[in-house]
Amino acid sequence: MLKIALLLHFIPLPILIFFIKRIILKLFPPETVNSFVYYGYEKLLFIGKDKIGGTDAFFNEFLVFGLWIFISVCVLLFQIWKRQKFRRLVLKASNQIINCEILNIMEKYKTELGIKKNIFIYQTGADISPFTTGISKPIIVIPYIDNKFQMRIAIYHELCHIKNNDGLILLLRVIMCCIYWFNPVVYFLNKSLENSCELVCDEKVTYDMDRDDRLQYGYFIIDISTKKSNKKYVSAFSSDKDIIKERLDFIMKPRKKSKKLTIAIAGALCLVSIFPAFAYEMPNVIYLETLSNNDTLKSDKEFIKFTPDGQEQNNIESELLHRSVFIADDGTIYNVSNETETQLFCSHSYVSGIYQKHILNGKGGCTTYYYENAKICSKCNNIILGSVTNKVIFQKCIH
Repeated sequence: MLKIALLLHFIPLPILIFFIKRIILKLFPPETVNSFVYYGYEKLLFIGKDKIGGTDAFFNEFLVFGLWIFISVCVLLFQIWKRQKFRRLVLKASNQIINCEILNIMEKYKTELGIKKNIFIYQTGADISPFTTGISKPIIVIPYIDNKFQMRIAIYHELCHIKNNDGLILLLRVIMCCIYWFNPVVYFLNKSLENSCELVCDEKVTYDMDRDDRLQYGYFIIDISTKKSNKKYVSAFSSDKDIIKERLDFIMKPRKKSKKLTIAIAGALCLVSIFPAFAYEMPNVIYLETLSNNDTLKSDKEFIKFTPDGQEQNNIESELLHRSVFIADDGTIYNVSNETETQLFCSHSYVSGIYQKHILNGKGGCTTYYYENAKICSKCNNIILGSVTNKVIFQKCIH
């Protein structure tokens, strides 16, 4: 289950959703637009034939994303350098084992575990615990051990790490911590995975052991824990006291596992992990027929207005968006609360222009309608509506 949780950290669901949308857009191309009005707080990416643009909210998020990736790459390179340095130093101070008895023990356990990889085993005089390094061509390094029983279980334990691909899991754990360096939860997951990998190997090694052999294995774990810890760099015996205590308890009192419960929890884990991906709001992509250096993109806290070729659309200014107004052809602005009824005693004097009507929908949102070829009486503000040429809907009224 912890390995599933680890793998879920490497599935970029929001990006996958984004690319799925892109594929759908390629199959069903959207209609391009010449102009629009939108939220000022939205993350928008504008794609034209010859140019790409975006809002401040989009570029701010892109800047944060770039900084995050830069730090992650730097931390990852540093971790790789440290591990490679440790590997070179240990192998330089080690000698490849050619003892037939030890090699036969390794081949016996390789056959039992079904391992087909070429594995080399080294012995070092350094005061370190046994460990395995490498993924495709693993190398087992063990200290000098006089007790044959301890030698056998040390080799068997490390082969179990290889069988379970713990070297790859360790690499993914390191990458996870480098990518999500700001999230304390990943460090808890990393620690839990370290513990679980050891318990799985212990379970396999002690599966057919009697109580006396289990006791000897427990004493060996305690003895090897006094060695220098190299757990940060390779798959090795852990020296953490809490983990050792749990391992000893697990060895002497093995527990039964429920496969059905494990599968159910793993499925629930995957399902719950998917939900947060839908909470992220991907930037909206707007396709424009033209997007050149002459185009105007006005952005403030209220709205975004794009007009091609730098021309103001209908001369409607941002400060007027929160009211119902009539803008005459000569630029005169008439404040209008709503359409007034015909006045019996008014000799109407109509002027032509554009009528902008702002309506609240009662749910916190609003709609602004634009009417061209409208007329208004300059005396009583009676309006004759023209044709609707544009409609702007705000899910939440910001005016």
